[in-house]
Amino acid sequence: MARTTTVSPVDVGERVRLLIDAMGMSATDFARLCGLTPQHINNYTSGRAMLSVTAAAAIAAATGVTFDYLYRGDRSSLPLRLVTLLSDEERRRSAS
Repeated sequence: MARTTTVSPVDVGERVRLLIDAMGMSATDFARLCGLTPQHINNYTSGRAMLSVTAAAAIAAATGVTFDYLYRGDRSSLPLRLVTLLSDEERRRSAS
């Protein structure tokens, strides 16, 4: 039997927020970059709504992140520049 993994909207939203912050963007600018509305981004980053596949595809196309990163937090297939940006942002957050 296949193993099922539950994906939390809060965890996905935290990864989107980390990406936005790592890119040094506002949520509004990030939404514009991805062709999404600021309201959608706010709903995702707050955990109020699960990131849709369509929105995930738009974010992936605009930034280079993978679905595995967005939904599972797996960075193994991310470009090195994104891994570095995300790691630097996590370090910055933990220092403050």
